[in-house]
Amino acid sequence: MNALITFITVCLVVYFLIVLPLIKLLEYLDPKQAVRPCPECLSDIPSGARKCKFCGSAVPLGVQIKEAIKADESGDVAKDLQDVIDNKV
Repeated sequence: MNALITFITVCLVVYFLIVLPLIKLLEYLDPKQAVRPCPECLSDIPSGARKCKFCGSAVPLGVQIKEAIKADESGDVAKDLQDVIDNKV
């Protein structure tokens, strides 16, 4: 019984102190994992996709612009889009 309790304790410690932080780190470092639903078939497609690989429908430009603005942290995309709207470019 003592061996079973020790085994379970070691497994929990390894899981919470090694496995979970490593999973979070890998998710943070790999931006390719960002997915969004296709507007037609609701399958998961990469955020930068222009066409769904499952149903073949084109992703509307408005959806791509919204995704680019959401993904932009520095504000450059929103500023560039506003310049295009204002015909400054």
